[in-house]
Amino acid sequence: VAEIREKFQQRRASGAGRLDQALRKLLGLDAKLRQYRDGERFVRSVVEEVGMDGFNRVWTSPNTLPTKAEIAKPADWVARVHRKADS
Repeated sequence: VAEIREKFQQRRASGAGRLDQALRKLLGLDAKLRQYRDGERFVRSVVEEVGMDGFNRVWTSPNTLPTKAEIAKPADWVARVHRKADS
């Protein structure tokens, strides 16, 4: 998995041709890749701060799902969800 991920990242970093870029944009692949990267950063940040058990609170209720703003600022999600649960 790490090797495959590295090869994809190298390909993206080297720059794709105009046709490839246009197709990815048209198909929404660039947006999907951004969502994956943002989600990965959110999960890593939350797990570092509160551990996997703390992260798993995300699944306990629709109210504990992160907002778009919280995905960009994971500490805000941790503060909201863990402050309520720990109060």
